[in-house]
Amino acid sequence: MPVDIFFSGDDGLGEARHVFLEGNALPGAWNRRSEFTVSELGFGTGLNLLALAVLGPPRLLYQSVEWKPLPVTVFSDLVSRWPELAEPARALAEVYHPQPGWNRWVWPWGEVVLYVGDARLLPGLEPTFQPSDAWFLDGFAPDRNPELWDGALLNWVGSATKPGGTAATYSAAGVVKRGLRSAGFTVTRTAGWGNKRHMVRARR
Repeated sequence: MPVDIFFSGDDGLGEARHVFLEGNALPGAWNRRSEFTVSELGFGTGLNLLALAVLGPPRLLYQSVEWKPLPVTVFSDLVSRWPELAEPARALAEVYHPQPGWNRWVWPWGEVVLYVGDARLLPGLEPTFQPSDAWFLDGFAPDRNPELWDGALLNWVGSATKPGGTAATYSAAGVVKRGLRSAGFTVTRTAGWGNKRHMVRARR
């Protein structure tokens, strides 16, 4: 499956860095921290995780969810586009064997937890995600993937965010902003990536 349907055709890695890394003030947010927790709605190609690893984080707990995981070959496809991702991509490929339900993989940067299933089930699962320092809300636009912008799910995102924790998304749709505010976030609309005029940054 071509990977470019999952991100900007201009520069997917640049988009990930602008929206999710800079949008959550990374790497600065983990200064003087020995551990850091990032959660994500929508694992996709794993590009956001690989971009994060390149920054050299402290011990990382990365929690994500995906309805239909892509095959392991997606990581070599990413490296062919962005060779700087080679080291974390190889390490992730060695442990990546997604099965339905909870998957937990140890790699050099810490631990990756991937729930394979419907994200809307996460609030009722036990165990579920650990409280997070930062969220990557990477679920496409609400009109294309409305289940990842469900009000109950966003409320759970808020409850699963540490005080002062952040979130970022390239969607600046009204339903997204309203949902994040209802979930207890302060929402700021900022410049988007490429041809997209706006994105959203939020703080709990």
